[in-house]
Amino acid sequence: MKHIFVIDENVTMAALTYETPAGESDRTPALLIETMFVNCHRFALSTATFARWSAKVQQVRASRQAQNAALPPMMAQAMAMAGKCPLPHRGSPPEIAEEHGPNWSTKLEDDRDFIRLAAYFGACYLVTYDAPLKRDIVNLKLDVVYGFQVLTPDEALPLASEPSDDS
Repeated sequence: MKHIFVIDENVTMAALTYETPAGESDRTPALLIETMFVNCHRFALSTATFARWSAKVQQVRASRQAQNAALPPMMAQAMAMAGKCPLPHRGSPPEIAEEHGPNWSTKLEDDRDFIRLAAYFGACYLVTYDAPLKRDIVNLKLDVVYGFQVLTPDEALPLASEPSDDS
């Protein structure tokens, strides 16, 4: 089965720098993304999530911080392959109704581009290190309503390791 992954920018940055948001050394995010591509899974993007990812990559490059030099070319190659990085119609997923509710937190607002993308694709995996984001998604039952799962990179790696129909 071919899986769709929505990768939060904190995981993308960890894949680029080999460092978690907590400052711990971790190669799991890089391995996750590489494994997704090797096993023919999909990396969902939207115009907004790609822009956020690109800005972070440029920030790391400008800082001259050590980085996973293989990640940007791998992503560029994947984006050139038909169907590897699916985009919503018109490049951006629509708003979800819950965004205007009283329980929509600042954390959810900060990551709404990734939540919208996961909601748009439905049966997918939103991968993040952000425990408060996961808690808020679960509390509002966004994962249940829209059919996606929120996972850490460690939880997502076994799914990315599964061969897809195309591998």
